[in-house]
Amino acid sequence: MKMKFIIIGVVAILVIAAIVVAIAFTREGVVVKSGAISGGLSYVKNDTWSTTASKFNGHCRVDKTFDSDNLAAFYVNSTNSSGKVFLIIIQGDVEKTIEITGEFNDKIDMSEFEPGRIRLRLEFEHAEDLNVSVSWK
Repeated sequence: MKMKFIIIGVVAILVIAAIVVAIAFTREGVVVKSGAISGGLSYVKNDTWSTTASKFNGHCRVDKTFDSDNLAAFYVNSTNSSGKVFLIIIQGDVEKTIEITGEFNDKIDMSEFEPGRIRLRLEFEHAEDLNVSVSWK
């Protein structure tokens, strides 16, 4: 009898853990980071994704739903003193990679993307003194 309760308890814990992980990794507007980051912060607020760090080697991503107005207003402002920085935009089978290393301040052509859910990913290769702002309004 005790074994049955233990099995039910373990299954319940695994189900709850799977739900929490699924929500954490697919929730809109939540920044997911991976890699070595020093003195860094990354967040989404008021139609802008901001990432700053003294050093970052890795990546962070945000899944967001965009309408046609957001796509038309998509803009990136980025600076870093060394290393490389890339913005990768993914929707279904469409993937676009833009190098935003150094000083980058430009509107991004989003014509190949449809309104809907899009994954934004910033890749950092030994980037230092970085400040990235991705806005869509």
